Amino acid sequence: MTDLPVTTKAEREKFAALQPSVEDSIREAKQPQWVERRLWILREEIRALNERLCALLPAFREVKEPRSDADVNHIWETFWRPLVTDADGNLDPDAVKRELSDFYSLMGGAAEVYEHATGGLISKPMTYPSSVRAVIDDHVQQAVDDALKEQRAELRRQIAALKEERYDLECELGDEGR
Repeated sequence: MTDLPVTTKAEREKFAALQPSVEDSIREAKQPQWVERRLWILREEIRALNERLCALLPAFREVKEPRSDADVNHIWETFWRPLVTDADGNLDPDAVKRELSDFYSLMGGAAEVYEHATGGLISKPMTYPSSVRAVIDDHVQQAVDDALKEQRAELRRQIAALKEERYDLECELGDEGR
């Protein structure tokens, strides 16, 4: 089982308390409620991840998608003009080059992040943030579903192995009693 990115001491202690030791797992695998406990732990992990994702969403929602002339003019006046003009209001070509270079790096970085976060489905940096969020949500949900499926399969394999081990032990004990 992978560790969650737990940050505070209280979160680490809570998460550690949810994780059974190997000995506990082997002992409890012989009991029917073991699978329910493991599923409960997985549900808690998913709940914790969901809380962390929900906490991050407001930061994504703050980004506006400017399209009107008023928005474009407001951005020019409040953001770009002070960066690329001199004291007289004339464009400074060197400042424009520097800002365009920074913008180029930012766009390349955004493309890499989008591609990584969406599982390769989005790589265009001008994609609307709302679309990127939706694809990321779907990608994360699919990853969670796949991890749960894999965890369930592993639990089934472990239970089968433990049942086989138990059967072998019962057979050995049965042979000794004869």
